[in-house]
Amino acid sequence: MFNKLKETATKNFTDEEGNSQVGVNIKEKGEELTASIKQKATDAKDNLKDISVMNKVKDFTKASVKTVEDIDNDLLASNSQYEINNFRVSATAGVTAGMTLDIHFVKNQGAKEIAQKASRFLIVVNPDTGSKIQVPRSALVNKETAKIKDPKTEAVLTINAKTGAILS
Repeated sequence: MFNKLKETATKNFTDEEGNSQVGVNIKEKGEELTASIKQKATDAKDNLKDISVMNKVKDFTKASVKTVEDIDNDLLASNSQYEINNFRVSATAGVTAGMTLDIHFVKNQGAKEIAQKASRFLIVVNPDTGSKIQVPRSALVNKETAKIKDPKTEAVLTINAKTGAILS
């Protein structure tokens, strides 16, 4: 059909010297149209890929937030000493594309206070009464053994200054 159209245009339109310009124009226009259609198809395909990638990033982000919520709820329900400090979702595109979820945990305030107390005091349990005696670690520096007095029973206990184990 293209050839028939070309022949008809060539018969009807010639320049002063008898050369047909329409055939050249039709050929050029046809090639431009083909190139334009190919470019539009390529652009549409790329746009669909972009939409697909964006949807995957959105889905991963939503799933990551849900995961963080679930972890946080589990930590609260189990009365854990840790809590989620912050989290970050990132996605990279390129030759090695990928998505990551980084979660950072910290000790909650109660656990921090317990840890600070444990670092300042050595807790010794009297085996006779079961009472806990707090001994400042600063009083035990450079000592292997120490004698402490139970405030309730007035009993004197000899302890290992590093571990808090009762020696006698």
